[in-house]
Amino acid sequence: MQWVWVVDANNKIRKAMPVSGRRGVPKPGEYKVTSQSLRSYSLDFEGVWFIDMTRFAIGPAGGNIGFHAIPTKNGKALQTEDQLGSFQGSGCIRMAPDDAKYIYNFVSLGTKVVVLP
Repeated sequence: MQWVWVVDANNKIRKAMPVSGRRGVPKPGEYKVTSQSLRSYSLDFEGVWFIDMTRFAIGPAGGNIGFHAIPTKNGKALQTEDQLGSFQGSGCIRMAPDDAKYIYNFVSLGTKVVVLP
């Protein structure tokens, strides 16, 4: 199962949430939030949109990796919330819409992101 934990400055877990991503991407390590967009789109997949995108890494092919709500293609969700926790996607971290909004509002540029193996 894949999870994200939001940890505050006092090392207290504020929220834990299931997510979906790609196995091994991004690589384990420390990153920092580099940018955010309320709405963005895929450069690789026509018609695919991301809501509440919080970018923090660069993927193996050079594209941005971030947290975002389950993407939509031509207005239809590409997975269900019940499928979160399974490996799906091409690199980003897919989240329930409310969880993506929480991350978007909780962090700021430069916030540390730690990816565990």
